[in-house]
Amino acid sequence: MDIGERFIIGVDPATAKGKRKAIALVHFAPAQQPTVIHWCDEHITEAPIQERVNGFLNAVSDVIEWAKTHIGQVDLVAVEDAWARGRGGANLQYLVQAIVALAEQCGIRAHRVSPSTVKKDATGSGRASAPEVSATVRMEYKGFEEIPAEQAGDLEAAAAVSGAGFRWLQETLLTEWLRRYKKR
Repeated sequence: MDIGERFIIGVDPATAKGKRKAIALVHFAPAQQPTVIHWCDEHITEAPIQERVNGFLNAVSDVIEWAKTHIGQVDLVAVEDAWARGRGGANLQYLVQAIVALAEQCGIRAHRVSPSTVKKDATGSGRASAPEVSATVRMEYKGFEEIPAEQAGDLEAAAAVSGAGFRWLQETLLTEWLRRYKKR
């Protein structure tokens, strides 16, 4: 079963002041390299935490709207999952939940991807370092030549999240198709 071309938004969430809002829209098509076609290039502002969370949600919403306007579809919003540990962990976990809820409100499937799954999907090792993930994504995905170098690292992480989301979507659609096929 071929699931055809898909447009997936990958999100590497963050709430820390000054960190980049890492959101990448990636086009996956049969027999082609994945291509980053749109991204967010904003930083998280020096504001109270609720404003930072709302700003990140607005950035995700802007990418969704751009995709719907220019492409007509978004097949999945994949979000790197977070656990409530360490300073700011609960805020990050709340942001992940809010991104999933936003996608679902927009009628888009959402999926949380563990950090180790993102690393394993990108490099083959769930313990890969951030530079290893970035290097692999830069080699395997097109579109980074248009992204300024200072933005690329965070966006490579977001693209890696979209890649892990794409693999999950392939498996999910195949499973759904098999269930329908067996019922016949």
